[in-house]
Amino acid sequence: MSMGRAMAIIDGRDYVIPDDIKSVIVETLGHRIVLKPEVALEGVSGEDIVREYVEKIPIPR
Repeated sequence: MSMGRAMAIIDGRDYVIPDDIKSVIVETLGHRIVLKPEVALEGVSGEDIVREYVEKIPIPR
């Protein structure tokens, strides 16, 4: 959430929009995903997992 707020401030806003979160979430959360060794051997990364789920989540209106 802090990174989303930072992106909003950089863009000159005092509120966060979904694009603020989407622009930083892969880099912010991807390294926190711990994969099973067999999944990691397939070449899947934590960033890939986060990216996959971000694409599935609908943006609130």
